[in-house]
Amino acid sequence: MPNPFQLKREHGPHPGRYLHIATGDGILAVDVQAAAEAVACAAGATVEEAERAGADLALEPLKKPRAARDFYARLRAAGGWERCPHGFATVLPLSASGAQRVGRFLVRAPWHAPEAGTLDIVIEPGLSFGLGTHATTRLPLMQLPDVLAPGMRAADVGSGSGVLAIAMALLGAARVEAVDRDASAVVEAADNVVRNGVTEVVAPLRAGSAADLAGPFDVVTANMGGAPSVVEIAPDVARLLAPGGAFLASGIYGDTDAAAREVADGVARALAPLGLAEERRDMEHQCVGIVFRRTA
Repeated sequence: MPNPFQLKREHGPHPGRYLHIATGDGILAVDVQAAAEAVACAAGATVEEAERAGADLALEPLKKPRAARDFYARLRAAGGWERCPHGFATVLPLSASGAQRVGRFLVRAPWHAPEAGTLDIVIEPGLSFGLGTHATTRLPLMQLPDVLAPGMRAADVGSGSGVLAIAMALLGAARVEAVDRDASAVVEAADNVVRNGVTEVVAPLRAGSAADLAGPFDVVTANMGGAPSVVEIAPDVARLLAPGGAFLASGIYGDTDAAAREVADGVARALAPLGLAEERRDMEHQCVGIVFRRTA
């Protein structure tokens, strides 16, 4: 079966990617596009047919409990779960796993207690990705304090729950702009921005992508759904960054640590001609987060 992470996703990202499903493994946030591609591949579809199946999948019908469980069962039966779990069910929501200490930050649900000496990020668990439980979120949270200085302008592409935008505001950013292609994520992130008291810093969130931002920015973050998505937005990120600006790219992963490093090497090679040079690389659970610096 083709690895769904290798699909080109020529039909673009699913407009409502993550679906929460209660299973025997806990409450899982499933990437419905990647899961649909895996199921289609297991059924004998070509790569192009699998991409189309993922892009065309309607999210709303899957929100019904029985439909969600059937979808999850098809994913497990397809055999892709064991090969690529990061692409399918990626996080335990905060309601199940508790507050997450990530470097200087504490990411918690409203009903969890704060901790002294941390930068407190309160996220209401919903359908949007980014609860501090998964490596693709944790990596940029750990990198940001070393990259973002007070007074900088920043942007978050694919804001999800808003956790990275809120983190940048707490670190002292003068202005943070955030966009996401998923309209429901925009609503949830906006609520979380209000919940964390950073509305004066984080611009009103809106549906869109990197192409819809103007810049210049000192820092751009993007926790994407795979290396192809990082490469896809890189030309716009290079345009948005001020000279010397930093791009924190996450969501780069593989089936093993070695495979993840190989994928990350490919991303670095693809971004180098854009004047984005790799400055730092961190890995956790077969996921890689890279800090690129605009050199030209």
